[in-house]
Amino acid sequence: MTLVLQSDQSPKGTPFTDEEISWMASARFITSIPAVVFFGYIVDKFGRKFALLVCTAQFVGRWAIKLSSSEFAGLFAARALVGAGMSGCYVVGPLYTNEISESCIRGTLGTLTSKIYNDISVMYVQAVAWNVKNFIVVTMLSVACEKFYSHLDDNKNKCAEVLDVSPERSAFRKTIKNILRLCNVKSKMRVCGLFTVDAALPLRLLGLVATYYIVLLQFAFL
Repeated sequence: MTLVLQSDQSPKGTPFTDEEISWMASARFITSIPAVVFFGYIVDKFGRKFALLVCTAQFVGRWAIKLSSSEFAGLFAARALVGAGMSGCYVVGPLYTNEISESCIRGTLGTLTSKIYNDISVMYVQAVAWNVKNFIVVTMLSVACEKFYSHLDDNKNKCAEVLDVSPERSAFRKTIKNILRLCNVKSKMRVCGLFTVDAALPLRLLGLVATYYIVLLQFAFL
């Protein structure tokens, strides 16, 4: 997103400066700390339900600002509202959940709220999103390598056709032979001599991961 904001395709029309990007990135953390105190007062003064409605209004206002303004001030204000709304969810959410739940599950639900916000989100980003990103990169690399192999084959076929048409009179006979020599790749590229990089690499990786999980499930349930 930073690359887009600092490019010619910026929604403002002109690229954002490094200072503006820094302020927008830190706006969420600037407002989140005082918002904890603010929502603590709101909860005691007006109740939990009203405080949750204030949190919702902040998120709605954030999107309204982002959709209506592309200037630095608007984006900064939207980011600031995000920080305040997140602090409100952390403060009010567990309190409201504990008050409406039964005593036997009150502690579990109260701690589960923070667990969902922190642990599960971090696990998702690290274990799922990061691996998906890596798999997409590997897939793009494999497709690019396969296109490279295909172009090599096309060049060899075209050079062979030129030599067959006029093998003795070809003015570029020596050049064509050099091209054929360069394109004569007997084996595909390999990573550390372990596996070949081609279009089938993502499928082999998926098969390896599937086999690994099947073995783990067998140890767990059999």
